[in-house]
Amino acid sequence: MTRRAAPYAALTLLVSLVLVPLLGTSPAYAARTITISITAEGPKPASTTAAIGDSIVFVNDDPTFIHQVGSGSGPWTAQWTSQPLPPGARYPDAPKLTKPGTYVYQGVNLDDFTGKIVVPAGAGPAPTASRTSAPAPSRSAAPAATASPSPTGGAGAVGPPPLAGGFGTIGAPSPGAAGPAP
Repeated sequence: MTRRAAPYAALTLLVSLVLVPLLGTSPAYAARTITISITAEGPKPASTTAAIGDSIVFVNDDPTFIHQVGSGSGPWTAQWTSQPLPPGARYPDAPKLTKPGTYVYQGVNLDDFTGKIVVPAGAGPAPTASRTSAPAPSRSAAPAATASPSPTGGAGAVGPPPLAGGFGTIGAPSPGAAGPAP
């Protein structure tokens, strides 16, 4: 390798070390809308699997009857009931699926059907870690408990950051403050 190519090779290596992990990650989960058809025979599908964040839309596909659906048991965030749905009507306002569990829905009033939506643990978007949740250690904050003199002068260690509102060191009186005489 020539002298001119060496810096470019090093730069290429560094760029590839940064980009390869980014390219290998999976794309973010996109929430889906799951449509449940209500028919004279009951809901289709009567049981389905979904993920956290998915939305549910109920559609009355029975051409002869007005249906109504509501929450049953499970981890719904609130109890809910649709308005009466004439043939062809949609109910897109069921609460989103927010946590794992079995969400049960049922017919209301004259309807006698039940169905369920299963959200397995770990299904859906993974919790995203906040970049500010774990701050990187400061290079200037070194332990100040026992600082020994360095050959270049000074204590050889930087003390803790100042307390809010002050610039002095911990334990030292602020300028102009009354305190014990040295």
